[in-house]
Amino acid sequence: MTNDSLTKQSTTMEKQATAQKGSRNDVYSIINDRMLEQLKNGIIPWRVSWQKGGLPTNLISKKQYKGINAILLGMMEYEKNLFLTENQLATIGASILPNEKPHTVAYWNSKDAVSGTDKKTGALGYYKVYNVSQCAGISPEHLSEQSVYTDPIATCERIVAAMPNRPGIKHKEPKAYYNPVSDIVNMPKRTTYSTDEEYYVTLLHLLTHSTGHCTRLDRMGLVQMTELGYPSCSLEELVAEIATGYLQSFSGIEKVVEYAGLNAADWAVELEKNKYLIFTACTLSIKAIDFILGTQDGTENVPVEEE
Repeated sequence: MTNDSLTKQSTTMEKQATAQKGSRNDVYSIINDRMLEQLKNGIIPWRVSWQKGGLPTNLISKKQYKGINAILLGMMEYEKNLFLTENQLATIGASILPNEKPHTVAYWNSKDAVSGTDKKTGALGYYKVYNVSQCAGISPEHLSEQSVYTDPIATCERIVAAMPNRPGIKHKEPKAYYNPVSDIVNMPKRTTYSTDEEYYVTLLHLLTHSTGHCTRLDRMGLVQMTELGYPSCSLEELVAEIATGYLQSFSGIEKVVEYAGLNAADWAVELEKNKYLIFTACTLSIKAIDFILGTQDGTENVPVEEE
């Protein structure tokens, strides 16, 4: 990547890395390599049908994972995307089945280990979780608490209607695009799509791009996308794809909708060039998701009960 914005963001993340490249504790390399493994097998991890298992959620804290963790846990394609730590298993009297291996969850540690006070910059760390299918002794009451979506389309309609400072949505041309200059999303008429799910996934994708407008999150990648042409600026497109995957799962849509643009091989090249790209995009996608949903989360700090 050559644009100044991505270079600055990646440099900042590199300074915050907790170990030398290639070491066991280099969390960036561990996770980026996991993504590359999928991409080189022709699978784009943030587009796979992990929505079927619901949003990856911690069984005990009820926290829904976002960003990099939603991808890491969701791409396993478990029947139920419910996870918990070994310590949490002990608190409910459950255990890990023989020969089961844990999964990595990343978090930003913004506390000084010695003083316990907030630090100006965080460091990326990780801990391990297990899926409920890897465990024994979990009560049916715990497992039955997973959310069930009864009307994904109605949920999408509510998300779109409630989005703060939403751009105008028009249906004037038979082409889907977002114009940052006029701050308008244009969508083909809903009846031209094979399913309502395809219409709303496309709309959510474009609304994610619109969050980068100067009147919203003022994301530099959107400006560069406008100048270079869609989808040349891969950072902005990656932000939109990751956020769209989360939002469609949040609404309960299981269908995978393909996007024009970079394929698995192209994304592998981008991630090989810069191991911080996926983390930068995930951080920005969380902010976009929070903006669209009107929530204020923004980071993936580890809750105390998950340590």
